[in-house]
Amino acid sequence: MTALDLSYKDQLIYLAIRSFYNSKDKYCYPSYKAIAKKAGVTPKTVSASVKRLRASRLIDVWTIVGKPRHSFAYKFPDCETYQKIPYVLLDIPDLTSFERGMLILLFEYLDEDYTTTKSLSELETASGESYKTLYTQLKSLRTKGYITECYRESSVPNKLEKVISLSEKLRSILPPELKDVRSRTFKTVKPDKSDEIWDFVKAMLRNNRKR
Repeated sequence: MTALDLSYKDQLIYLAIRSFYNSKDKYCYPSYKAIAKKAGVTPKTVSASVKRLRASRLIDVWTIVGKPRHSFAYKFPDCETYQKIPYVLLDIPDLTSFERGMLILLFEYLDEDYTTTKSLSELETASGESYKTLYTQLKSLRTKGYITECYRESSVPNKLEKVISLSEKLRSILPPELKDVRSRTFKTVKPDKSDEIWDFVKAMLRNNRKR
């Protein structure tokens, strides 16, 4: 994500746009206002984020001729990206846009069982987000009961490692088929480093650019 110069807020906008996608068509057509409402942000935020997403080649943006200003169609070059992140995250009423974005970011680093042992420092390096931002938003998610933190013995003798997990409160609203999608992706995409989904996305983008 750092290499693509995208933030967790951009991931939120990406998922919001993607939620309008119809597999029967090549495009989706949400307005900035509709995207903003889905993500819980302003249309101005959507406009700025779409420019970054377009530059990163995560989305293709097409202007619709003859329509009012800001009428666009969106196409996704990589149709598999973010299939492991459920759209239900956009509909949780007591989450702020920042908390939604942080949950989306966290999903990138969760293993098949919805846990990660990455420290905040490691998440900072991997995601490009500041330590303060990660700490603040994860603390808020923990306070609201959407994630849990505990310690367990690590593979290193006499060392404990922190484990961040999705809470039962959140797991209970995830679609049951998501578990199968995650499991298949972990087994076929990157079995040795399954918690680094974004690396897979970047590799696909590099391959697209070479064509």
